[in-house]
Amino acid sequence: MRWYHEPNTLWLIARHGYLTASDFKDLGPLYDAWQEAEEKARTNSKVKPESKKEVLIQKMENIFWEKQAAVVDTYETEAMRRGHCLEGEAVKVYCDNTGKTMYHWDDALIYEPMFYSGASPDALDVPQPNDGKVEYKVDDIFAEHGLEIKCYNPTNHMRNYRAKDKMSIDRDILYQAAWELATMKLQDITVVFYHPGMSAYRMKTYTYNREDLKELCKTANAVLQMYNDLTIELVANTPTTEFHSTETELTLMEKYEF
Repeated sequence: MRWYHEPNTLWLIARHGYLTASDFKDLGPLYDAWQEAEEKARTNSKVKPESKKEVLIQKMENIFWEKQAAVVDTYETEAMRRGHCLEGEAVKVYCDNTGKTMYHWDDALIYEPMFYSGASPDALDVPQPNDGKVEYKVDDIFAEHGLEIKCYNPTNHMRNYRAKDKMSIDRDILYQAAWELATMKLQDITVVFYHPGMSAYRMKTYTYNREDLKELCKTANAVLQMYNDLTIELVANTPTTEFHSTETELTLMEKYEF
């Protein structure tokens, strides 16, 4: 079957200005690889951690410049559409079977304005305000528990379903979970793997607190600080354009649906 989902442009624009879990799952491993090389270099002079750092900085720069563009990519893969369509159903199945009360947060960004960090949890233990907005400050959301929902194809679903323990699921998901723990001040986050078509293996959950993901949470804070410092440097050392359009910026944005 085909899945149908209309991208929420307002949410995509809101996320565009912040470093999110999707960015961190790429940056986190690069930072950890650099730190591991730094540690090995203390006892092995042949190890050169500078190259690892250069890869990390280049990735951060790429992310920063991509976020400066007014164009927001609304392209979704079939897997992304499937995930969007099944998230609300997964929250309901989870609550019905655990007796817990969680609320589906649909296309929302919870952000920290000072550090330009943001997260889009799939569900929290507090309801999403019915105010038509998509952006909420971290300090205004008093949530303690969150859900990160993954609606994979059967192969990826079962790989994580059959993980030997909660630390053995896909590593990029652990980075995402750590980001939400670190930036949203949650007590814990439960990763939910949901596939309604696999009745005997429909759902599997793994719950993490800050102690479980202590090292990755440290990485999250370090990456955020390093990214912020780098962006300040980039802005200070990159001159703005001397060329201007004869059309107003607003007209251009409306014309091209930015």
